[in-house]
Amino acid sequence: MNDFSNKILFDDARKIAEREAYFNLKYFMSSDVEGVLSDTFIEGKNCWMFFRNANIIIPPEGKLRGEWAYVISKFGETRQVADLSFDQKELNKYLIKMSNYFEKN
Repeated sequence: MNDFSNKILFDDARKIAEREAYFNLKYFMSSDVEGVLSDTFIEGKNCWMFFRNANIIIPPEGKLRGEWAYVISKFGETRQVADLSFDQKELNKYLIKMSNYFEKN
């Protein structure tokens, strides 16, 4: 179980997600794209899930590097997971799964 005194704030989580996303997405960014993350995110009990900026186009050969969502636990742990933002039902199920994962660790 996590020590609740070490929780991070949303702004910290977003900065962590930006750093993680930039590492993967810098190869696909053009100079006219501002920011690696979308303004859209979802929050679970124990984590936030962030998505890439839709203006960053991932070519077919780059999908293994660029098509991720970034999950940051409320304690600063990170995971890169499949981006299911196109399927709201599956996305919500996955958020719950990740939130439960972070609760147990």
